[in-house]
Amino acid sequence: MVRKVSPDDHKSIDRAYHIHEQVTYSPWSYATFADCITPPYQMMVICETDVIGYAMILMVADEATLMDIGVSPAARGKGAGKALIQKVIEICTQQKMATIWLEVRVSNSVAINLYKSQGFSDQEVRKNYYETNDGKEDAIIMKRVIN
Repeated sequence: MVRKVSPDDHKSIDRAYHIHEQVTYSPWSYATFADCITPPYQMMVICETDVIGYAMILMVADEATLMDIGVSPAARGKGAGKALIQKVIEICTQQKMATIWLEVRVSNSVAINLYKSQGFSDQEVRKNYYETNDGKEDAIIMKRVIN
């Protein structure tokens, strides 16, 4: 089940942040992460018996940006990422967004393939965008037009 997180749902925020720390090379501070629940941001979580993934979107004017998405390593390969992306698209459609933008590491072929399967297309490459253990890695900027 994918659902929106409210600012007073501290348990879901904490669980999502724990996933963020596990799956992000350079995690945001908890304060920054928790701030992405208040407008113009929205956070969704996907739950089984507990939170197994999250997605954050920023909606300004008629453009949305997928700010962050993460699925617990133990829950990967079971469709949670796809369900989250589909919910992001649904919310953006309901909110009359024209486009959804995102950035993804060039090495993250699983995510790139997921985004392409959901109608996202490559727009450009942002050189040396992401920090890595060995320096920097390029980002692919992707866009999905909302019909």
